[in-house]
Amino acid sequence: MRVLIGGGSGFVGRELTRLLKNRGHEVTVISRQPGPGKITWGELESHGLPPCEGAVNLAGENLMNPLRWWNESYKKDLFSSRIDSTKSLAQAIAASPNPPHSWVVVSGVACYKPSLTAEYTEESEWTPFDILSKLVKEWEGSALLPDNVTNATKQVVIRAGAVLGRDGGAMKQMLLPFWLGLGGTLGSGRQPFPWIHVSDLAGLIAHALEPPADPPSPSQQVLNGVAPH
Repeated sequence: MRVLIGGGSGFVGRELTRLLKNRGHEVTVISRQPGPGKITWGELESHGLPPCEGAVNLAGENLMNPLRWWNESYKKDLFSSRIDSTKSLAQAIAASPNPPHSWVVVSGVACYKPSLTAEYTEESEWTPFDILSKLVKEWEGSALLPDNVTNATKQVVIRAGAVLGRDGGAMKQMLLPFWLGLGGTLGSGRQPFPWIHVSDLAGLIAHALEPPADPPSPSQQVLNGVAPH
């Protein structure tokens, strides 16, 4: 299977690329910089979708960037980096004469209102209540394919929790103050913290990329990418 990964040079993208290649698949990364096994976002827009059976978008500004202030400029980048890249890939899929059989977008569980008692499933109804839940709403909406493509392409949204692993993500940033002797309890210590290990998320994405057993559903399939506790 040939897989196209938007944002494939990031923390999750590197893990997914390793997994797919180990399984014998061919991977092309969409990146800001050209290079072997890569195309740029500009090339995607000008030349269209390269031949592929699966497409994934992981691109987006880091939500925990320690070098950025949480101001209007940063919020704008959080939205545009996710929504614009997702929309570009969705449009390329829609315009392709041979669209991939699977199209996967990784969003976030920020759509669910934090609660110490509520248990959310993929069927849980929700409405935006803050800036991050609004981001998820617009993000997932930008991934929707037109009706004439949904008969050929399976659409999957994976709502991931905080992605943990040794080589990057939230864990790498949280460890620094502890190494400096400045660590402590985060918040009250009782707040919900949905998380997933990076290798489990990569495995979930790889599963979602598999060809559909039946004709694809015209609507997005949703998977909550979190550990069970």
